[in-house]
Amino acid sequence: MRVCIGWAALYYCFLQGQSAAAFWIHKQLRQQASKKDERQNTSVSFADVKYGSIARSNASGLMTTMDRTVGNMLEQTPPFLLGLWLHALTASADDAAWFGWLWLLLRAVYPIAFAHPSMTPALWGVQRSIGISWVSFVTWPSYFVVWRLLIGAGRASW
Repeated sequence: MRVCIGWAALYYCFLQGQSAAAFWIHKQLRQQASKKDERQNTSVSFADVKYGSIARSNASGLMTTMDRTVGNMLEQTPPFLLGLWLHALTASADDAAWFGWLWLLLRAVYPIAFAHPSMTPALWGVQRSIGISWVSFVTWPSYFVVWRLLIGAGRASW
């Protein structure tokens, strides 16, 4: 139960981060527009920042990072919760909780890994990358956790 509450807390933190990024970028763009030409009423709509392509080209990919953080968590949640609950009900609730907290920790690191220059070299002006994205260091262990939970549940139910 606590892991699921932790999941909800992390999910809402990511949603707040996504919204905060959009508001921050919107404010920056409005300030830039007002400095460029104070005589004209140039306005940047919030919808263009939140849902359009404006933010994707500004603030070093901040909006893209936050969008992918939320999207990736939603993509990875169904197998995680399935594995968590199956393992807790059939194998070990304590092990399920331990692996669940590990998965949440990995998810919490995802936006940092996604924002790393190896992930988006063009946004950071990096010419070379390490050959593998830092996101892989979050993604593959997350997959391991999910499969560990599912395999444990499968073994316990045999």
